[in-house]
Formats: sequence, C-alpha cells, structure tokens
Amino acid sequence: MESIKTTERFFKYILNFAGAAAFALLAFGCANPVTFEGMGNVGGTTGAPKNPADVEMFITQKPAYKYVEMGTLSYNAGSVGSETTGVYQKFREKAAEIGADAVIMTTSTNTFTTAGATTYDSWGNPITFETPVSQTIFRGVAIKRAQ
Repeated sequence: MESIKTTERFFKYILNFAGAAAFALLAFGCANPVTFEGMGNVGGTTGAPKNPADVEMFITQKPAYKYVEMGTLSYNAGSVGSETTGVYQKFREKAAEIGADAVIMTTSTNTFTTAGATTYDSWGNPITFETPVSQTIFRGVAIKRAQ
C-alpha cells in the first residue's frame, strides 16, 4: 500500500515539474514576429511590398547611397535563440512587406530573467526552483533610397 502512495507522489512530482517547464517555455520561449515602428517621414511611412530577396542587409556598415529612414524593426528571438541568418531573413521579409529597400542592423541586447515554479517531492514537501531564461532582442532600421 505504501508503494502505491509513493508511486502516486512520484507521478504528481513529475506532472508538477512538467507543468512548470511548460509554463516557462510558454512564458519565455515563444518568439514574436518582427515589429515595425514607423517614423512617418516617407509619404505615409510604408511603400509597395516587394520581394524579400530584393531587400539589402547592412550588418557592419551603412550603404554608400543616400537614404531616408522609414522606422525601426525589432525582433525578440526568445529564450530558445535563433540563428543569426534566420533573424536576417525575418528582417528582410518584414522590410519587404513595408516596401523598404534595405535594413541597417543596429543593436542586439540580451536580457536575463528567472522563471520560478514550485513542485512537491514524493513526501509532499514543496520544492521551489528557478530556471534562468535569456532573451535576445535584435534591432534594425528600415530604409528607402532617397529620391
């Protein structure tokens, strides 16, 4: 009879732990879409959509041609991280959607938080733990060639 209670406690412990892990993943691990915040200085901020392959990416330098800044792009890669190439593609796609000619990557920041949860051991005693979670936020500027 005692072994059945121990088994039940063990499964309760596993379910509590799994629930806490799922909560941490949902709360901190889901990446968001690239967001655009326009500056309103290019005839309504956005232009006609274009093919993402036609959007230039500037990582280490600014373009040699004159340009007008349309607004900022941001992407929260979440706690699972992203390959940088994948991030650039997401920026390219958003820039194409708003009609930008190029994106100048500016900064990326890392933030660290903890996700706490409480579970119970096989004797019913609470166990509280915190899991470190990191998030990376990428930023860039959408631009259009100056006329």
